[in-house]
Amino acid sequence: PLSAINMGSDQQSLSLLLTALTIVAYTVLLSNVAGLLLAQLAKSLHDTKIALAERDALNAQLEYLVEERTRELRNNQALLQSFLDHAPAAVYVKSLDGRYLLSSSYMHDLLGLSAAQLQQNPTELPHGKQMPNWHKFDQQVLAQAQPVEGEVEVPYQDEIRTYDMLQFPLRDTTGKIHAIGGIVSDITPRKRAEASLVRQLRLQLAIARCART
Repeated sequence: PLSAINMGSDQQSLSLLLTALTIVAYTVLLSNVAGLLLAQLAKSLHDTKIALAERDALNAQLEYLVEERTRELRNNQALLQSFLDHAPAAVYVKSLDGRYLLSSSYMHDLLGLSAAQLQQNPTELPHGKQMPNWHKFDQQVLAQAQPVEGEVEVPYQDEIRTYDMLQFPLRDTTGKIHAIGGIVSDITPRKRAEASLVRQLRLQLAIARCART
């Protein structure tokens, strides 16, 4: 009986030892796994930090390029507007719905409309303000897809003046017409000179007929 007790005690001790060894093994294994996970997490955080830094650098570079491009476009627009404002003619770019996207000072003075008003839809103009009725030229330009030239009469400072109008299609990169350009020049002095010359010729012809009789 004593030997049986000792044998049972030894088996219990061995079982406890095996359990303890198993716990230690699992502890070591878990510690290794935790260490591996922590290392991977640290690497992931490091890679993320680098990626964020690269993203911020790219964003800063992109913002700089956008600012530079915007500044360049504004300078070019100001240069173009300054050139147009010194042109001795009404120069403009008109959208297909009738809004003047770009216009010279001569145009503003001729029509009595500001650049902001010309950029509005014709139906949105204040009462008493009216854009020139040049739709027939617009339709010809769009129908023929080529420049169209003609004469128009415009009231200006209590008189009717005659203008030579040249309109032409403006195309986008695909070749589609997306706007209409125009140049309107005052030819009133020339027309009056021609009319005066015609009157003088008629008078001379009438005098010559009277002299023959």
